[in-house]
Amino acid sequence: MRIGTRLTIVLMLCVMPVIAAYTYWTVAQSNVYVNELKQSARAISSGLAPSVDEELVAQEFEKIGDAFRKMDAEGTRSAILRKDGTLWYSLPDFPAELVDAARVQLAQHQPAEFGPTSGAKNWFCELVPMKGQGGEVIGYLLEVQDWTKVARDNRARSIASIVVAFVLLGLIATVIPLTVNRYVSRPLADLSAKVMKFSAKDSDREGSEVELLSEEFRRLDQQLNRARIDLEDRHRRELELERELQRADRLATIGALASGLAHEIGTPMGVIRVRAESLQNDETTSADSRVKLGIIVRQIDRIARIVRMLLDYARKSESHKAVCDLRTIAERAMTLLEPEAAAEASEPSRDSAKIR
Repeated sequence: MRIGTRLTIVLMLCVMPVIAAYTYWTVAQSNVYVNELKQSARAISSGLAPSVDEELVAQEFEKIGDAFRKMDAEGTRSAILRKDGTLWYSLPDFPAELVDAARVQLAQHQPAEFGPTSGAKNWFCELVPMKGQGGEVIGYLLEVQDWTKVARDNRARSIASIVVAFVLLGLIATVIPLTVNRYVSRPLADLSAKVMKFSAKDSDREGSEVELLSEEFRRLDQQLNRARIDLEDRHRRELELERELQRADRLATIGALASGLAHEIGTPMGVIRVRAESLQNDETTSADSRVKLGIIVRQIDRIARIVRMLLDYARKSESHKAVCDLRTIAERAMTLLEPEAAAEASEPSRDSAKIR
């Protein structure tokens, strides 16, 4: 179920009890008005009954008629019934059907207040016992009021309240979905459509917008984590490559420096070799000196080979395949490593000498 539909249902469930309570309160106000009318009718009956009792005992029907006419002018019609419910005295225009209804009430021992409907009219009737001198009931005072207008007003007010409630409910049922669709459903649908573009293969998934967005953001979070890990690995490899490039740059610098030093060293070494050979070939030189000069010449040749290898290392050249003697390569490598090996071999002897 979409989030907009859920929100609409929740809002409607919140609004409907309020509208129902308002309708009930409006109808209850009509009942309050009816109860006030009943209390007014009871007050009139309780005020009229004592005087009618005395005049009825005295058989003064003219005074009773005058009192009935005054009450009739105020909207209350009256009649006197015998104990069996038959008509004893009333004005000529008193409705006879109300006397029959009162007789039925007395015969069935029903409540003294009743509201019969006669034709298109609604009446409110009240039976008040009339007592003689000994307190014995000698008859009943029947007082009726025409409540047709009151009943019509109550029905109209109730109908109006119900109509207003349904109109409000209809307006709310129209406004809430439109508002929710505009400010909630549509933005969420647009956001879901944009986010779902990242996973077009799962574009037919079902569920609410929030569920789809939560699932999509969870998937994007996983992808971002994987991308972060890949980026860190790539950055680490780039750092290693940069270090290798820096090391290669330093080696190239060392090679260029070695090339310059080789040219600077090679010239004096050549001069020294020529002079050493010259002294070695001199007849006046002793045999011991010739041996020593031979050692100098060999060491100069060694230095020349090392300088030549440094020049070869610093010189840019293209790689190519060729057949070569591995013994020559091994001899050259051993020549380069011989000083370092000799230095390492001399270090233990020095340490042992220090210990002694």
